[in-house]
Amino acid sequence: SDDAAWIAAHPQAFAVDGEAVQYKLLKLAATEPEAVPFVRLFPDSYPAEEAGSCDEARKGEVPRLYQWDRRWGFTVYSSTTFALTGCCPTALSMVYQGLTGKSDLSPYDMGVRAKQGGYMAAFDGTDSSFLANEAASLGLSCTPIGVDAASLRAALQGGAVVICNVGPGDFTDNGHFFVITGLADDGTLKVNDPYSAERSNRTWNIDQV
Repeated sequence: SDDAAWIAAHPQAFAVDGEAVQYKLLKLAATEPEAVPFVRLFPDSYPAEEAGSCDEARKGEVPRLYQWDRRWGFTVYSSTTFALTGCCPTALSMVYQGLTGKSDLSPYDMGVRAKQGGYMAAFDGTDSSFLANEAASLGLSCTPIGVDAASLRAALQGGAVVICNVGPGDFTDNGHFFVITGLADDGTLKVNDPYSAERSNRTWNIDQV
């Protein structure tokens, strides 16, 4: 596309926050076709002072939201663009909207709550304790489960929505939060990954995750 060609021809335009951020933005454009328009606009739009609203909420259906959405991806979170560091607040916003049917708290709004509560870390996203500690104020309950296939399957069969925090592997090179929304008919996991439409458009083997 024209956007992808422009990005490839102007790599230095993405180095405003250093080489690590530059690399991640270029890799995002290379691996996520849906994110290419966002990356193309980054040099002219970052940092943004305000975020747009979110109106996807349908009670009982976890919306698919991305941290690189142009409505909030250009704002600053954890020392750089929300598009790269906002996975935890985006995951919580998806779960909140799906369980309550309310659209008043966007991923950006959840990021503000994390920052105000002291859960945001410089260049390191969000401390996982934010989820359990913030749940009650959102009208939700958050219960840790065992890190094994049986516990995950039981939680999903019981109607829970699961926020998963992983280290390096199939979903990230560092650390990452995403939402497991349920089980497909064949027993695989349905995932809303706030960083990846590509990973969200397929299901995942429960033992692999």
